[in-house]
Formats: sequence, structure tokens, C-alpha cells
Amino acid sequence: MKLTVDHRGQRYSADANKAISLAIALDFDGRQPAFYGVAPATATALKAGEFIGDTNRGGSCNVARLALIPHCHGTHTESVAHVAGGDHTAPRPPAWLAARIISIEPASLDDSGESYPAPGRGSEAVISRRALSHFKVDTAALIIRTLPNATVKREHSYEGDNPHPYFTLEAIEWLIDQGVEHLLVDTPSIDRGRDDGSLPAHRRFWSLDEDRQPTNEHALARTITEFIFVPDAVPDGLYLLNLQLPDWRTDALPSRPVVFALTLEDGEEGD
Repeated sequence: MKLTVDHRGQRYSADANKAISLAIALDFDGRQPAFYGVAPATATALKAGEFIGDTNRGGSCNVARLALIPHCHGTHTESVAHVAGGDHTAPRPPAWLAARIISIEPASLDDSGESYPAPGRGSEAVISRRALSHFKVDTAALIIRTLPNATVKREHSYEGDNPHPYFTLEAIEWLIDQGVEHLLVDTPSIDRGRDDGSLPAHRRFWSLDEDRQPTNEHALARTITEFIFVPDAVPDGLYLLNLQLPDWRTDALPSRPVVFALTLEDGEEGD
């Protein structure tokens, strides 16, 4: 089956049978990724009267009760409700989006010459505007793979004061200027691990003021997807993104971003 999409005046196609999942599988009985040192996500058999939802214990079928924190236990997509005051809806991105995958090697905050409020420190690794500006960003969805890449990201526990690279404020502004509405990253947060609860990059992305109120209604439709994993075998380039989400009313949802490589209808790979 062939999927087609128009992008920047050109017609692209993708093979629907060659889906690439960027989600981290959550194994309730094995090793899991985690953030903030939280306890593992769990799956326990439902007990209701004489019923036990476990066939290994004599039950007629398996019925599990799941306990997890979307923000901390793997791939998830956030809406403005994560940080804004007032009543805001769950993430609702379009079902299909043109997306670009890029790979960035973070540099220190000092070397970037850019800014992040305290407690950010100059020696810490950041994703900067300077690094992003070397790439063509021409899609509403941007997928960022940080280097070096390693499969350990699929089960790494991010703990401590600052366990991952974060975005400078200039980087966020640049992404907005390029028209990025849906940002996907392979870190557990676009902000510093511990930032005294300020989450300045999140607030900047959603154009919130100091009182957590929107200053740009259009920005409220933006989404951030964190804790993805982009395999080394997936090259940088243009893709069709299907961001799969459950229909839950909450600020962050477990998600499954799936991409399909795009090819120009004349047979060339998408650039």
C-alpha cells in the first residue's frame, strides 16, 4: 500500500508496509526507562471477588491493572496542559504530518553562547540554536536524535541533578520561527532535569507568560513528544509521521510515533 503526501509543492510517497516505530517499548516485567528515579511501571492481575485475571493462577483470562507515569516511563506526548494554568485539552496533533529527522551532537551551554536560567550551568550539554541552524527545518514536525546514540536509551534511568541535554531558550525561539509545531526528542525532557520547577523551555514553546497564561492562542495546539528512540539504521531526512495517541483527557499521553520514509514521485529519496 502506498501513502502519498504533498510537501512544499512536491509529491512524495511512502510504503505503508515499512513503518518505523520511534517509541520505546515498555516492558512491565523487564528493564524500563525511567526519569526522576521513579519506581518501575507495573502490571498486576485484577482481583474482583473470586475472579483473578491471571491464567497462570487459574483465571479464565488475563486482565491486568497497569500503573505508570507517562512523563517518567517512556515515550509520551504532552500538550500545553502540562505547564499552563487553567483548563486545557490533551494533545491532539494531526494524524499525519510531514516530519524531518535530524541528528545533533550537544555542546556545552558556555560554548553555545546562548541562555538558560539558573540553575542551568555553563558546562552542561545543551541543544542550541547554533547547532539547529545547520539543518534544513521545513516541516511542522521535527524529530531530534542526540549524539552519541545508543540502544541503552531504551532502558536508561535518568537520575540526578541534570542527566540529559536540554534546549536553550534561543533554540526554542528558533524552532518556533521555523514553524515547528510538533517537537519529538530522545531525551526525557526538553528542560533541565532539575530546574526548580520553572520549565522555561516548555513555557517558551507554548508562548506562556509569567502567570502560565497563553500569549498566542495558535501555540496551544503544539505538542512535545519526549523519550523517543531513533535507531541508527534510520537516516536523517524527510518522513511521514503518524503520531499515535490514546483518547485520554490528561496532560501527557503514552504515545507511539511511527514514521515512513518519503520518496519523491519521480523516484528520488526525500531530502
